[in-house]
Amino acid sequence: MFNVLDMVLNHVGYGSSIFLPPFNPFSDPSNFNNCTNLNHSVPFVRTQLEEWTQWIVAQFSAHLLRLDAAGNIHPDFFPWYANTTDLVAWLEVGADVALVQQYEQVRDGAEYSYQGWSMAAAMNACFGLLPESFQPDIGCERLAALRKELWDMKVDTHNLGMWVENHDTDRFLTLRDNLPAYRNALAHVLLSESIPIIYYGAEQSMAGSLSNNTNRSPLWETGFSTAGPMYRFIRTLAWYRWWMTLGWETFDVRFTDRRTFAFSRGNKLLVVLTNGNYSEAVPRPAEYRLSGLDGFAGARLCDALHSGFCVDVSGNGIASVTPSPDDEPLVLVRQSWVKDEEFFTPLEHRPNDPGMVMHVALEYAVPHMGLTGQLQYGGLGKVVETFICHTARPMLVCAPMYAPFYGPDGRLAGDLANSGPLLSMTAVPAGPTVFFLLLDSDVFRNRTRGTIYQHASEDEELAFFSVFNQAVAHTLRVASLQLHDYHGALSLLYLPHQLPLRVLLVAHNADYNGTWHLGTAAREAHVYDMLNVPINAHTRSLCEHSGRFNMLRPVLEHMRTVQGGLGVVAVSPRYALRAHSKFSMFWDLPHACVIGILNGMEDSLGEVAAAAAAADPNAFFARKAAARLAFQEAKGLQVGEDFRLLVFMGRITHQKGCDIIGLAARTILKQNRNAQLVMVGPIGDEYGEQAKHALEKVSADFPGRVWNGAGQYIMGADKEQLCMAADFFLCPSRFEPCGLADIEFG
Repeated sequence: MFNVLDMVLNHVGYGSSIFLPPFNPFSDPSNFNNCTNLNHSVPFVRTQLEEWTQWIVAQFSAHLLRLDAAGNIHPDFFPWYANTTDLVAWLEVGADVALVQQYEQVRDGAEYSYQGWSMAAAMNACFGLLPESFQPDIGCERLAALRKELWDMKVDTHNLGMWVENHDTDRFLTLRDNLPAYRNALAHVLLSESIPIIYYGAEQSMAGSLSNNTNRSPLWETGFSTAGPMYRFIRTLAWYRWWMTLGWETFDVRFTDRRTFAFSRGNKLLVVLTNGNYSEAVPRPAEYRLSGLDGFAGARLCDALHSGFCVDVSGNGIASVTPSPDDEPLVLVRQSWVKDEEFFTPLEHRPNDPGMVMHVALEYAVPHMGLTGQLQYGGLGKVVETFICHTARPMLVCAPMYAPFYGPDGRLAGDLANSGPLLSMTAVPAGPTVFFLLLDSDVFRNRTRGTIYQHASEDEELAFFSVFNQAVAHTLRVASLQLHDYHGALSLLYLPHQLPLRVLLVAHNADYNGTWHLGTAAREAHVYDMLNVPINAHTRSLCEHSGRFNMLRPVLEHMRTVQGGLGVVAVSPRYALRAHSKFSMFWDLPHACVIGILNGMEDSLGEVAAAAAAADPNAFFARKAAARLAFQEAKGLQVGEDFRLLVFMGRITHQKGCDIIGLAARTILKQNRNAQLVMVGPIGDEYGEQAKHALEKVSADFPGRVWNGAGQYIMGADKEQLCMAADFFLCPSRFEPCGLADIEFG
């Protein structure tokens, strides 16, 4: 949050000579020009104001100063005063632009701008139909004319304070009771190049007059509704300003007449505003022909305010825009950037249980549909399944729908086709409800458990994560997110930053964190475009780390700036230490804020282990021998009680060290004539492919002693049989965050 300190430097209050002593330290009449206005040419007055300013800025951690009634102070004072502080100051000056010129003539490089009345007067002339007394009545053309005057004076309009009403004016809706005109004026405030200032109550459509102080009515008498149309309107435009970082974009006037003002912001936004002052004598035009839109050439622009209007910009930068029939503002952005209306609905108005946590994962289970291992690639899915089956609080699972959900004809199987947007199940008898928010897309539906993370090309990978994260953002229904690994971490980038989110990241394996090398400007533009993220200084600060686009960066920055560094949990204490020490993206978080907890183990597995420990050893080994013989026969191995099974079961990747097994297999089998080697699991990288091919050659030289299940899944009864049959569990992992295979083998 940024603090603006509103300061009064021109006077000390009402009074006369009899009140001077209480005005300490300004108790000498020479400190005043008249009864109350200070004489800013007096060195003592300047010194006192300098010391007081430094003290009060330190007290309130101010970021910007607003200097009230600056028009009552001689312009020569401000260059000196601005140089006594590191902060930029807004000077409140009157509506006559000639006053601004006086301050510009003495600026001499000093850092100040204006929270002036001139632009407010021009907006009221345009949208409020209230021409200025000292200017010709030219309607909305006044906005363009005033900008030219300011630019000619070398005023940087990006630093102006932009407003259309404040505590010293009638509210807009009192001057003109017309909500569309009000929305047009506020769109100019929020989307122009200057710093927007929205007077409280605008979001409640408050009216009020200066003459009876109703323009300052307390908000608690009106109530603060976040469900009304004006609140949503302001929220929507504020989000687009933030998302597109419009403060950094150029401002270009594209069209103006008495009733219309159109402008663009870089190549991000095209805005068409109107005051709606049409009649039979002056009908609404059929269209506006806007030119010079080279930055939008070939693009389709649509109204972010959901009017349904879209326009195609020609290759030479010309667009024919049809004005709103209801005289509403048109805020035109690229079609892919238009967010649906629910996206801007505050969390408190979205259907949810306040205690509910939304789990975002690529692996999961839907137990009541019989879908468990089919939706899991590795240990991450097992952990999410454990949450689903044992949660003690309401839970919402947001995840993609893979091939097991669809029939041979490509349609959703069973009752899914006719179900609502949320599936639900009860985790435990009389326990909390688990809801499933399942995402249907072409980028998900053909994937099986073995191909969840496989992508034919980098563009396919970028499209996969782009669709998934934008879908998560669009479907957000709760205030608490639990992200299982990096896969959904980019979703925060698509959300309004005002959402009061609590986010937990469970780092299952930070060695995989979704990064893409950027390198050149063309490369950067391609990655950002595929992920539907605009390129600017703000998004770069949220997305890039060590020269790469990093999907974890947005959520880690949220934790650093919003959550005091809290929110990262690794799947074991040992891995928490490794993650924080090895990966520099975590270094902005305090070391103590990256904590570790052991991966959960289902009660049923604990019961099995306990039962095995308490069982008769002879009976246990008899069961083991029977399982070994059955497995040997089922997989075409030599059958015999003297053989011992050496088993690797898991992802066949570089991390798991499977290439080491491929290199060592021949020596192991040659030196141990009663050894049989089993390797089974999905192949995850080129090292897994190498291990598979190496084992194929070894299998040919040692017939009946190798079962090469690389690329296959084993589950259910077959998996239980192999765990029981195994004599040695091979774990050559280069590192393990908290492997589940050792838990499963007991």
